This record gives sequence, structure tokens and C-alpha cells, in this order.
Amino acid sequence: MDWIALIRKRPGMFVGDLGYGGTKTLIGGVVDCLLSCSLSEAQLVLNFKPDHFIALEAKGIDGNLSKELITRFDQELDWEKDAFKILLALTEVITIELCANNETITLKGKKGVYELDTTVYEAGATCLSMLFKIDMEIFKNTTIHYEAMNLYLRKYAFLNPGYRITTIDSSTAEQQINIFRYPKGVAHELDLVTESINYNYTLLRMDLMTQIRNYAYQISFSFQKYYGINYWLAFANSTALIYGGSLEDGILDGIAKAFREMALLKNMKVSVSAKKIKKELLLIAAIKGDNLAFEGSTREKLGMVQVRSDIKEYMHKTLMTSFESNETVFVEILKRFSN
Repeated sequence: MDWIALIRKRPGMFVGDLGYGGTKTLIGGVVDCLLSCSLSEAQLVLNFKPDHFIALEAKGIDGNLSKELITRFDQELDWEKDAFKILLALTEVITIELCANNETITLKGKKGVYELDTTVYEAGATCLSMLFKIDMEIFKNTTIHYEAMNLYLRKYAFLNPGYRITTIDSSTAEQQINIFRYPKGVAHELDLVTESINYNYTLLRMDLMTQIRNYAYQISFSFQKYYGINYWLAFANSTALIYGGSLEDGILDGIAKAFREMALLKNMKVSVSAKKIKKELLLIAAIKGDNLAFEGSTREKLGMVQVRSDIKEYMHKTLMTSFESNETVFVEILKRFSN
């Protein structure tokens, strides 16, 4: 069975449910792929039009990588790289035009049947434009709600600091436009969380970005003045880690190791565990990179021993360095774990 027939026969294998959740996965996969081949100041514009048509424009992308993504039709399916194949198979109609490296590559498709054409054009900026309509014979009784899709797409901006994502609702007479760009990354999200807490007072706040081996990390966390205030959100690329895993475990292991060491230095008796720390912690974290490994079929729990070990040591070292200039604050936090 060829890949078009496979995707159209078993779409749930590739996008999950065939309702609104599936349309999110379908569109999000394409956004993810474009951001993976974007340069430092990439811009994406998604325009939701009447009759379930969606227009997408991308600027600031790598021409060679973009070409590779949209012309992989003679290769075996790769779930992480073939969002364009899946989109092509599950749309009623689609047109993609990529201008890059003095070429214009045009793809036109209808229910998985497509034509690909390449022509020469004068040198100019690399850009990609798309217009497609999701196949409502597959996604039956589904309505694409702009407000919900807008909230979903917003996460790609804070997970990719500095990139700009614009969403437009042209499906009604009252047009809406939203622009998302967060140079601070996940730290912006933690700002919103802390600001929503009544009688908020932050004892300790750290916003970290680092590269370890082949993975980029964003880790923003805080301990509040009042006990028992917690919040937890973690991502692997754009996948929410509902069931935690290696990233969460490594962060908690590193904090626990640092707290025990601090307690020894201050001659304090404490009982520190990952479970206790999590009850006191506000945290948003993300890992980004290729070849991430997950536990289970849902891909919602990260399972990478090396990631856990790396981030544990990074967190321990970072907190111990901060302890040198913030002893009073850390002692106040350690009191929560005293015997």
C-alpha cells in the first residue's frame, strides 16, 4: 500500500482522533516542520478563511531544508518529518509554493493525488505559501474554531523564542488578528502563571536556557512565599509531557541533590524528595532536538536516561552557584523540608 492510500485509509494512526483534536495535530505538525527549518527570525502567518480554507505563509526559512520536507514523496514515511505528506493526503485541495535557490517549486493536490512542478525564477528571499482545505469527508462534523486553534498555535511561539507567529481569522465579517512573539520563551508563560496567583510573592525565580549535547533546554521555575503553590508544564519539542518522564525527573533530581548539599553546608536537617519539591514548585520546561525517545504509544512521557542525567547535573551545578549569593533565600526554602 502506498503512503497516500495508507494515510487516507487509517488517518487516526497519524493524527489521533478525527475531530477537532486531529485537525490541531495536522496543522501543528506542519508548523512544527516549518519551525524546524527556520532561521533565527522566522515569521509564520496562518489565515483561517471561510469554508474551512487555511492559508499559511512562512518567511525566514532555510530553502534547502524546506525543499527536502515538501519533496519527500519517494521516501518511506517518517512521522517526525512527513507532516506535509500527511497534510497532502488529508486535504480536499492543497497548493504549496516554495521560492528558494532560484527555483519555484509548486505542488497541487486533491485528496492525495498531486502534481509537482519546478520552474526557474529570479533570485529573491526564500518564502513558502500554502492554501488548503481539510477534507471534511474524513474529519466529519468538525468545525475549526479560530479561538481554540489560536490558543493551540500560541505555544509554538514560546517554545521557539524569537519566532513570530501571526494568526488571522477571516472566516467572519469581524476579522481578528493575533501576533505571538516571545523572546523570553517559556519564561513568559511562567510570568503569566505567577501573576495569576493571589497574594503572589516570589522567593526564588530562575529562568534558564542551555544547550547540552544535541538538545536545547528552557527551564523556568520559582518557589513562592506561601506553601503548597505548584504548577507544572513540560514539553518535548511541541509535545506536552502529560506523564512527565526524563526531563521532569532530571530537574527534580537536580534540585533535590542541591538542596541536600545546601542543608549539609548550613547544618540543617531536611527530608527532601522529588514528590515534596514538586508540591512547592512552579515550573515550565522544554527540551528541543531530534531523535527524542518516548515511553508508551501516546508519546507523552519522555524516556531518555542521558537527558535525565544531564539535566540533573546541570540543575545541581546551577543551584549551587546561585546559593553562593542567595543563601538567605535558599535557607528560607529549605525550612519547608526540615524534619
